[in-house]
Amino acid sequence: MSLSLSEWLARLEARHARAIELGLDRVGVVWRRLALVPDFPIVTVAGTNGKGSVCAYLESVLAEAGYRVGRYTSPHILRFNERIRLAGRAAADAEIAVALDAVEAVRGEVALTYFEHTTLAAMWLFCRQGMEVAVLEVGLGGRLDAVNLFDADCAVVTQVDLDHMDYLGPDRAAIGFEKAGIFRAGRPAVCADAEPPASLLEHARSLGTRLLRIGVDFRAEPGAADWLCRVGERVYPALPFPAMAGRHQIDNAAAAVAALDCLHVRLPVPVAALRQGLARARLPGRFQVIGQAPLRILDVAHNPHAARALAANLAALGGGGRKLAVFAMLADKDAAGVVDALAGQIDRWHLAGLAGPRGRSGAELAALCAARGLDHELHGEVGAAWRAACQEAGGLIQLRPSDPSTRLPKSWRCYRIQHKMAETSPSADELLLRRRARRRLVGAVALALAAVVVLPMVFDPEPRPLGDKVDIRIPDQNTAFRAAPVAAPTAAAETAAPEAAGTEPAPAEVASPAPKPEPKPEPKKPVSKPEAKKPEVKKPEPAAAAVKPAAPEAKPVAAEAKPAGTYFLQLGVFSSQANAEQMIAQAKAAGFKASAMRVGSQFKVRVGPIAQRDKAVDYQAKLKAKGLDNVLVEP
Repeated sequence: MSLSLSEWLARLEARHARAIELGLDRVGVVWRRLALVPDFPIVTVAGTNGKGSVCAYLESVLAEAGYRVGRYTSPHILRFNERIRLAGRAAADAEIAVALDAVEAVRGEVALTYFEHTTLAAMWLFCRQGMEVAVLEVGLGGRLDAVNLFDADCAVVTQVDLDHMDYLGPDRAAIGFEKAGIFRAGRPAVCADAEPPASLLEHARSLGTRLLRIGVDFRAEPGAADWLCRVGERVYPALPFPAMAGRHQIDNAAAAVAALDCLHVRLPVPVAALRQGLARARLPGRFQVIGQAPLRILDVAHNPHAARALAANLAALGGGGRKLAVFAMLADKDAAGVVDALAGQIDRWHLAGLAGPRGRSGAELAALCAARGLDHELHGEVGAAWRAACQEAGGLIQLRPSDPSTRLPKSWRCYRIQHKMAETSPSADELLLRRRARRRLVGAVALALAAVVVLPMVFDPEPRPLGDKVDIRIPDQNTAFRAAPVAAPTAAAETAAPEAAGTEPAPAEVASPAPKPEPKPEPKKPVSKPEAKKPEVKKPEPAAAAVKPAAPEAKPVAAEAKPAGTYFLQLGVFSSQANAEQMIAQAKAAGFKASAMRVGSQFKVRVGPIAQRDKAVDYQAKLKAKGLDNVLVEP
């Protein structure tokens, strides 16, 4: 009889003598027995801090682009299911239990830790559930972590700082080498640490890894209302500020953008999806504001580096109110370093101890605060400290024992929260503001419809028919549709297309948004060579969605015989028509005309035919210079 998820987790917690035992030998045996060979791209994220946020940005953007994303992270806050996400949702209890059964069926005599068993179960689920891309967060370190069984198509290392030194080494050099262990030879990697350890850089060089460094190969440039990200010669402009607060979150988002840029051929993402995904990404406990008047914040910072980022966020809040903290920490964490980082921002500390083999007593924390002359109060357990802080905030909330805002979850695994107060329900003032905002939004939409639909009808009661060559643009969606379908391009037209590809747009416009439409777009006049323009990309749809009619350049055609003596430059092979259309749009934005040829259930995107080989080789180099990897197909 199969176990329930809760029964499985209890068994895993009790089975292995050590909760952490790094190394790939044991778990590798079970992995090979499972025959887990993912056929989808994998992005692996390691780092002392920020890796969870980068995973959240990656999942959100890729989901907005229409991909089925599997995300595996740790630890969880309330439920184990948070660790395994399938296409935008947490995996169900029954799904996880079946996956754990599958691992157990082949485990045999091999002892696996809790993390190793659940890591294999997560990948088993991703393979069975038809994920199109996986985002994996390293549990500890990198080189010897179970997640590192799976080769990353792009690896990301966020910040490298001191934590878990009992396992990873005594300094940044040792820790950096462990985290660089997720790099793979000949594959891209991203580093979001502005001053990475030399050990990390040397390991990348020894492998031949193409390493993109923040501040060198990519950078975030914040403005007054938005920010832009430069990755090499490409620019991603007008990006919304992340919902997760802090300057460091912009760097985390930039690391995600750089990783997506590395994979843009295999996983094309429209700029509109990039913007939506960055704006919608959320992760609990990252300077999470859960209430106002007074402001209540949750944060899981658990080492000095993260505490300094939290202190910077608290300082940026301004105001003259007192700041209260609920503080508890594991014994293997640098509690003194955390207290020192936050001492200047906290007026009073509510302290509590933690039970368990890794727990630290409240008395130890009280001694740390007393030695530094900090105002503090010791409580019997974290829940009592939480309630005391709420009461000290002025009695503005009537506390009830059943109110979740007065309790910390029993299964909270990040163990440390700084906050001023806690409440999960919005106030009456907040609800009123939300209702007013909705009314204003409705009014704004009505005005926009009047401007776009009614006024043109008043001034032009008999609208002119659109020509076949007129692009209808949707603002900020980077999408173009034709007014009417046209016949598939002839072989002669395709042959001429590469000749027009020599016109190259300015590098800074490669990822720039499409211009806003004029009320009455004028038909384009045909020219011998296309002018450089900003990319027009179409958001890919999930494989299960109905396929929309393709634009003329993106229209797949039946498999046809290749003219004798001609060459093609193949940009990729896709199982989704929407993804093929996206690749065609990217080629068009770079000044090349591409088409899709359907072969069975797949779509081959190519430039050509090209009559002469030397010209084909020349175009191949130009495409690669634009970041479009391709393969020369000879007759």
